[in-house]
Amino acid sequence: MNDNEPRSVAGRLYGVGVGPGDLVTIHATRTASLIPVLLGIHRAGAGYVPIDPDLPSARVAFLVGDCTPAVAITDRPLPPVVGDVTTVRVDELE
Repeated sequence: MNDNEPRSVAGRLYGVGVGPGDLVTIHATRTASLIPVLLGIHRAGAGYVPIDPDLPSARVAFLVGDCTPAVAITDRPLPPVVGDVTTVRVDELE
């Protein structure tokens, strides 16, 4: 991995409105491909809230509602109970 990957992720996040002080949820399987995503979130000045993809839909909805993220990064569709949150697929950031 070089610095271009996190920089690219940060640019994509800026493009959807993420900036310093925002929160981004990560609802994805933990893999090595998430490392540049996490670094990109930090480069954008945002914080991240990891959400276990195996949690029940109601718990995911509560966590997302509680932290009100600017964006949800995911590798699967979010449960419909989550509401209107901008989502970005992990593979769109690679």
